[in-house]
Order: sequence, then C-alpha cells, then structure tokens
Amino acid sequence: MDEDDIHEIVDNNIFISDLWTARALHLKPKNEITHILSICSDFKSENDPRHKTISLDDSPYSDLLIRLPEACNFIENAVSAGGKVLVHCVEGISRSPTVVCAYLMKTRGISTEEALDLVSQRRVQVEPNPGFLRQLHVFEKCHYNPTEDNNVYREWKEEHQAETKQFLARMFELLPRACEGRIMSSQELPYDVALLEMLLSMHRISHIVALKPCEISVEEETGPRRLFIAEEVYNELLPRLPEIAAFLALSLEDHSSRILVHSFHATRICVAIGAYLIQSKGVESEEVSKLMEGLGDTTSRDVLNQFGARISSPRNIGVNAECS
Repeated sequence: MDEDDIHEIVDNNIFISDLWTARALHLKPKNEITHILSICSDFKSENDPRHKTISLDDSPYSDLLIRLPEACNFIENAVSAGGKVLVHCVEGISRSPTVVCAYLMKTRGISTEEALDLVSQRRVQVEPNPGFLRQLHVFEKCHYNPTEDNNVYREWKEEHQAETKQFLARMFELLPRACEGRIMSSQELPYDVALLEMLLSMHRISHIVALKPCEISVEEETGPRRLFIAEEVYNELLPRLPEIAAFLALSLEDHSSRILVHSFHATRICVAIGAYLIQSKGVESEEVSKLMEGLGDTTSRDVLNQFGARISSPRNIGVNAECS
C-alpha cells in the first residue's frame, strides 16, 4: 500500500486514508494530524483521547448508522479545538468516507448526494457499500440523531434486522446426520461483534470449535464455550484431534447444545468432525471421507487415516474409550 494514500477532504481539517497510512502517520505524524478516527477493528485506540476506534465490518448488514453521532461528535470536537482529523478504515473506500459524509451532512446541512459528491472529488476511489448509502439517507431523515426513540430509526432498524437475519441464516451448514443434527459448520463469520452475536443467538450456538485460519472475532474468551486450535500445519494438527473429538463428544452430552465448527478452510472443518466420528462413534476413516463431502484433498484424508490407525491400535484402546 502507498504510505501517502491520504486525501484532504475539508481544507486543512479532515483527511481520509487507508489503514496502512494511518498506522504510519501514528508513528510519524504528517500534515500535522492531531486526531485519528479508526472505523475498523484493525487499529485500536489504546486509551488515547485523540484516537477513537469504532469497530465494525464493511458490510451492508453492519449498523454504522447508530454510531454516526459519536463519530461526528469526535470530529467536531477535534476541529473546534483547532485539530486536524484523519478518518480511516482498511481501504479508505467505504466506511471512513461514509463517516465523513455524515459529518458534512450534519454540519453543513447538505444532502447525502451532495456530501458524497464533495468527498469523491477529493478522493476518487470512494464507494460506500449500498447498505451504508442507505444508512446515510436514514441519517438525514433522522435529522442526524438516530436513536431508539426515533421513529425513522426504529422503522429502518426493524427492516434492517429482518434483512440481516436472512443473510446470516445462509452462513451455516448443517453437517451429516451422523453428527446428531447439532453440529454446524461455517467458513465465513462476521467480524462485527454485534453481527456475530446475532448469528450465534439465531442458531442457538452453545459451543464453538475454531481452527486457524479463522475469523479472529471467535478467539475472544466470551460467549459460548470455545476450543481454539492454533496449529495450521496438518502434522501439528494431528496430535490435537483427540482433544477436538473429546470436546465435541462432551458438548453433545448436553442435549440442548448446538456446536459450531469454524475455519476458513472446509477441509480443516471436515478433519475436526471426522476425528469426532472416528473416536466417539467408531466410524471408519474411509466411511468418514464419504460422509464429509468437503474432504476432497489427499492431505486431509491422510491425516484422518493416520488418526484412525492411532485410535484402533491396541495401545490406544484405553485412551479411545476414555475420550469417548
């Protein structure tokens, strides 16, 4: 990324950049930047009053609208004190331009289109996602004050939540009947904590197994019971499979439990579930390969074959029974 990817939006006051430029400026100030507003989770503020972080996805389903007043207030307070504010997200294309547009709309009384045109003239790559554009229009209709008491905001939120639930409902896949119908998988999870909580609540998830590479938000030590597997190389993952299988088996003892197995790689999900079927259900590794359609690569099949051989070997019979 170009470390000079910074554009002056409001004369000598407000700037937009990408994440890499913001980090570089934080270490080596340029353009006399005094305040940074981060509209992403990748650059934490660490208790610096001149640096505010608003964490959310660049997704049409993220509720940036309710956070716009605090973002605008941060910019207004900095500017009124004679400061210069850098607003950034990851690419400086969607989230941060949306916030700057909201600030211009509120302080200048201009429309969404006028604000977007002004920002685009100074930074050509600006392109808020469709959901954020819609939220800017609602921000205008709310007279820049979206709250739970505002009828316009409440109507938008009800519709927004219905659309979001439809989107989230498509993110999980129910695994084979051999998994008792209570183990689900997903290669994609929202980074936004609010969306993640809504997703887990919708599907009544009580336990999570996350295998790297995975969405970082599921590594937090909050919410459902979680098992996090950091090993990414298959020969390092193999010794962890008994632990994964035992975790799944123990979780399923609670008949109300529902378990999510998550990784960006479908084959790692299949290896984890396959280990459970082999260790706790006595399913042969060859049969697991047939059950788990995502198990398409030779490496993952080899790992389960090795695991199956370890489980069935005489010296491991006691261990197998104990883990089951």
